[in-house]
Amino acid sequence: MDTYKKLPVYSGNEPYIFVSYAHKDSEQVLPVIEGLQARGFRVWFDQGIEVGTEWPQYIAEHLLTSGCVLAFLSPNSANSNNCKEELAYAKKKNKEMVVVYLEDFVLPEGLDMQLTLYQSIYRTRSNTVESFVDELANADKLKKCQGFHLDTLKLSDELLVDDGGEEVSFKKFFKKTIPTKGNAEETLKEEMEYLAKIFREEIDKAQKEKIIEPKETTEDNADMLYQSALKFYNNGDYEKAIELFRTAALKGNSNAQNYLGYCYYCGKGIERDRIQAVKWYKLSAEQGNLYAQRSLGDCYYNGKGVEMDYAEAAKWYRKPAEHGNAGAQVGLGEIYYSELYFKESIKWYKLAAEQGCADAQYMVGEQYFWGEGVKKNHKEAAKWYKLAAELGYEQAIKMLKNWKLAIYR
Repeated sequence: MDTYKKLPVYSGNEPYIFVSYAHKDSEQVLPVIEGLQARGFRVWFDQGIEVGTEWPQYIAEHLLTSGCVLAFLSPNSANSNNCKEELAYAKKKNKEMVVVYLEDFVLPEGLDMQLTLYQSIYRTRSNTVESFVDELANADKLKKCQGFHLDTLKLSDELLVDDGGEEVSFKKFFKKTIPTKGNAEETLKEEMEYLAKIFREEIDKAQKEKIIEPKETTEDNADMLYQSALKFYNNGDYEKAIELFRTAALKGNSNAQNYLGYCYYCGKGIERDRIQAVKWYKLSAEQGNLYAQRSLGDCYYNGKGVEMDYAEAAKWYRKPAEHGNAGAQVGLGEIYYSELYFKESIKWYKLAAEQGCADAQYMVGEQYFWGEGVKKNHKEAAKWYKLAAELGYEQAIKMLKNWKLAIYR
């Protein structure tokens, strides 16, 4: 595991693969990522979310800007709210996706419905990681995220490497080191992979060289400061990231303000301070940042860093909810439900439920079961309870069992 923690995370403007996986499956997934990187694929993956923290904004940002999603499915990912939110968001944004089944298991119906049209590949049908990565590398949807193509041959002619104290071209070094096969295509593939392999040792260093403190000529560019901070953040250097986030935030960058708020809220790289979190969330939210608006709504709803105020929470939830943020939609649903405005609550619950949010699916079931804001309909209630139950929502499972609603399945 320690080896794979050092895998580089792509940071750049070229199309890249966004990897969705449960961290409990890291031992199976990370060797595959390493294999793809060795074949020249640009890959972005999250290396860990602290237990108890919200689904980070940067996950959504990287998913949105990715070229393709590679989703690793297992019982662990099927029970992970983060994974389910990633898949729902990817589908909503019409992202191209390749689905990998790490083991043979039956998907919950809700997930099965979401993923039924996507290309599927089965890990269990390959005997080795290498043969499985070869199969993945041939998936058409992933190829646009590959950096080493025919132009690698041109580079290999020009690249000089040290061969026992003598500088020689990479092509000469390659031919001396790796026996050439008769099949030209195999030789090209081998050359590309070998070039990628020797570059692998330098990737971390190269990425860090790109993550430089802005020079004097760029100090006033808040967006460049934010982008530099984001690279430090994604590489786990939170203290340096916070320093740059703060500088960019003070210059008015709303994304930096939101990230700084998140770091204060979760205590990531800095002492937890919910009051400071609210301050920065609010500055960002007032500039129209939807992620900050949702987070600020959460703070007012839960009384974290600010006095609990449902009216303020609803105010900040509304815009992100209207733009499809499932968390904000649930928040509005809960507020309206608590105030007995059932027609409004089911409207927002349904929007979140249709994105695969188990909390919302359960509440839609509740409102149909009791006839709150809609005509009482136990069959419709059972439908929504079942969807929530398939995502592991305990209260929905109990409702189906206790009220014998299984007859409506």
